[in-house]
Amino acid sequence: VDFVQLALWPPMALRVEERWLQNDVPDPVFTGMVEDFKSFDEVMKTWSEKLELFVHGVHELTSGVQSLSEGLAEELKRQDRMFISEGCRLREAAQQIARRDAPHSVIAKFNRNVEFNMATPLKDHLENHEQLRQQLEKRELCLTALKDALQQVELCEGLTEADLRKRLAQDEFR
Repeated sequence: VDFVQLALWPPMALRVEERWLQNDVPDPVFTGMVEDFKSFDEVMKTWSEKLELFVHGVHELTSGVQSLSEGLAEELKRQDRMFISEGCRLREAAQQIARRDAPHSVIAKFNRNVEFNMATPLKDHLENHEQLRQQLEKRELCLTALKDALQQVELCEGLTEADLRKRLAQDEFR
């Protein structure tokens, strides 16, 4: 009995695969993974866009702080000597915060941290997602081609083994 089952097993397995292809039953695990991938990809794209907007807003804030301190310092120069020194301190504090070209300013440190800890990893993830998306599209194309080849084999079932059309359809299916 075991030998009979072993002898019948490969054709039965082929029939199961053919039934799976005919029924077009989606794989729920794979489908779920693809949907999760797509939603995660959209979240990553949204984060990337929002990060750019946030960094742009911070840069505008620092330029505003720098302009405000410059204006106040100029205005305080016309006042008492104590106000002049306070204006200089305000200008120095603003430059410690807002000078992009100063390597130890707050905004320069912020830019380095954002680039290293957020922007570069996001960019790498998005590039990887693009490669995965291309592989998923390729997989879908191959599955469609396999289903089309199965239909050709089914259409040739009534033909003899010597018929060229049947042999071509079987070769394409393999």
